Amino acid sequence: MTAYDDFMAERAAQEQRELAAQRKRTILFALESVDTDGFPRVSGYTVDTLIAHGLIEDVPGDNLQRCRLTPEGRIMLHANPAAVDSSDELALFGAVEC
Repeated sequence: MTAYDDFMAERAAQEQRELAAQRKRTILFALESVDTDGFPRVSGYTVDTLIAHGLIEDVPGDNLQRCRLTPEGRIMLHANPAAVDSSDELALFGAVEC
């Protein structure tokens, strides 16, 4: 490897470390319609948690580090219309970086 290759490898490793740290700070908020008392709740999830549960994934080849819903995430992350009985569903509505 040349000095340039070493530099580029270290830069890529640094970017991955920064991305991992950023994902631990980014909180996604969800409005939950829980099938118990029927009252919605607001919950927070880290990006890593949603990825670990298979609900979102990295967009392949994206340089902006964006994520997208997986097929399982599309099933789970739906708004529950007010006219329908509550169920265990989520509606993603915002994010904040701590």
